[in-house]
Amino acid sequence: MTTNKSLREQADEMYAKLTSKATASNASKVTNEERLKKYFNLVLPKGVQNLEKRIRILPTKDGSNPFVQQKFHEIQLPDEKTGINRYVKIWDPAQEGQPSPLTDLQKMLYNSPKEGDKNLAKDYRSKDFIIVKVIDREEEEDGPKFWRFKVSYKNDGIFDKLMPVIRNTDDDEPINDRNVGRDLIVTLSLTTGNNGKPYTTVSSIIAASKTSLLSTDPQKAEAWINDEITWDIAFPKKPIEYLQIIAEGDVPVWSITEKKYVAKGSTDDATIGGGGSEIKVNVEIEPTEDPQADEEPDEDLPF
Repeated sequence: MTTNKSLREQADEMYAKLTSKATASNASKVTNEERLKKYFNLVLPKGVQNLEKRIRILPTKDGSNPFVQQKFHEIQLPDEKTGINRYVKIWDPAQEGQPSPLTDLQKMLYNSPKEGDKNLAKDYRSKDFIIVKVIDREEEEDGPKFWRFKVSYKNDGIFDKLMPVIRNTDDDEPINDRNVGRDLIVTLSLTTGNNGKPYTTVSSIIAASKTSLLSTDPQKAEAWINDEITWDIAFPKKPIEYLQIIAEGDVPVWSITEKKYVAKGSTDDATIGGGGSEIKVNVEIEPTEDPQADEEPDEDLPF
């Protein structure tokens, strides 16, 4: 669907919508290695305190808003190798009117008269995220990638840092323009959370001082813009049985014999595989801390 609205207007509308709140998919067709190449990772390597990443937000083919809002649950699941709980982001099907066991559990706990259930319900509440398609200037050979970041209702999140950049550029030269756009310089810093663990945070986002072409190769720019890849390649939607198993208090694992997710406690280890992998771990588990909002920590990797 085409639109005549500027990027500033589109982003402003989404930002206003978000800040007004109380103050399975084609992903199965790609390998985990291919999926990683479509995920824009903003986590500092070990031993690095600060780092700058340079990206370009891609214009959409039809001029529509490049920022997509989606809801994900953030659930702790144990790594089968280490037993350590890791956070997994799980797309909430309730936002499209589909059955959503985790959302149903959250509502049940919230309305329960039992002491402590209301507080437990917070663990199952889905949260707002923004997803935008970008080009990582350091890895252009990977083509379009997806940057997912949590919305902060304390107005101190990544979208809050990005909005001034968008608002301070001319409507006829939006930052994602293919000819007169601007790269974004995202500065990462290492900080320490309340739990004493270090994690990566986005300390600033600024626009490059000069406008530039999306690519000096017109065919490459055209291919990037027309690429039909969608965000659920990087962040695949889970089947309902995956969510149901978690809601019932068990851990979902892939069964080679049944070719679907089953509860770990209900199957023999010999039948377990990583969604086609020989590694006996849940391939969707995401390692360690979240840099995004002092809530559930995780590094936001997509597997």
